[in-house]
Amino acid sequence: MTQEGRLSTVRLIRAWRLDANALALRGAPDGVGFEFLIVRKPGVEGHFTITELRDVTVEQQGYQQRTREAANTVFEPRTVVDDLKDVRTPEGQSLDEAYGIPEEGASVMRTLLFGASLPWSGALRVAPKLGWGNETEPFEFNLRLDDLRTQPQAY
Repeated sequence: MTQEGRLSTVRLIRAWRLDANALALRGAPDGVGFEFLIVRKPGVEGHFTITELRDVTVEQQGYQQRTREAANTVFEPRTVVDDLKDVRTPEGQSLDEAYGIPEEGASVMRTLLFGASLPWSGALRVAPKLGWGNETEPFEFNLRLDDLRTQPQAY
């Protein structure tokens, strides 16, 4: 899944349900993970910039709200930004080999969101705000919970 913006081209590399080891990081009953490849458009300047991805929409309800109602708490997300050279596809290829992306002017963002138990089916919307310099722009990816596995899945 790829989206074009004014500043970047963004590809959702994979989305997955968190496994027991990842959930143990925060003591949460469930969660989802996302990995995005962000490529700077020609002529765009500055360092990679994000507004931290803190929530997703599950069946038209915010996951944090759903968690607050079910568990009376909210879990902090975990976001890591990597260089292209530090990330491999599930098949073991580098991202520049897999997608033809030059290392310079690209970043990978991996976010883990922890929370209440998720349904096994239904709509999932993730909307990261990503960019370069001090400017971000919104992107939106619509998925199905039915398609997520506990192993990272490539898209």
